[in-house]
Amino acid sequence: MFKERPLNNKEINLLNQELKLTLNRKKSSIIILAVWTSLAVIIGTLAYFFGNFTPIEKYMLVGCTLVYVLIGVWNFIKNHSEEKRRAESLKYSLAENKTRSLKTIAEKYIELPEKEDEGTHYLFQLNKNEILSFGGPDFSSTKKFPSNNFEIALIYGKSEELVLMKIYSTGEKIKPVQKINGQRKWDLMASFDYPDPERYTIIAGNLEDFVAKLENN
Repeated sequence: MFKERPLNNKEINLLNQELKLTLNRKKSSIIILAVWTSLAVIIGTLAYFFGNFTPIEKYMLVGCTLVYVLIGVWNFIKNHSEEKRRAESLKYSLAENKTRSLKTIAEKYIELPEKEDEGTHYLFQLNKNEILSFGGPDFSSTKKFPSNNFEIALIYGKSEELVLMKIYSTGEKIKPVQKINGQRKWDLMASFDYPDPERYTIIAGNLEDFVAKLENN
């Protein structure tokens, strides 16, 4: 079960780094718009006055130049708006100073390796006869994870969007008791009773018995 705690120094530094990059991208988008617009106007003007075009072709040239300028303006508005929202969310997260933390002590786990681009998923047996389900593209195996003692830290932005996810592994790395691959993985996760990995769902039960039950249904 997730609990709230203050941001740690590493998370504060990561958020500040991302905020700096976001603000830099905002500034860059203005420069890109200026360069794009200038090039479109300069090339269009040179072609209009020095090109060998008929009057109709010159009208078409003006129209094309305007289209290129509008494309640049549209991309600028889109990217600038996205970066602005991102910056506001990062500032909000820093000001709120809250991390949703799920500290886990595990006995064993079953791994459902990535097949396409959905990421690796896991079923962890917790100490209190409970099973934790989670996974996705951010949960690949590392030198320290999966382990028997780890923390999942989630930091959300202004609109409840995830702005930062970290895994802190302090325990001993362990190997899966079983790997469920390919179509078997899809069939298992498609079961109505499979705990939602995106919600970090915890259910009661024994790991092997639970999987066997789902596969026999």
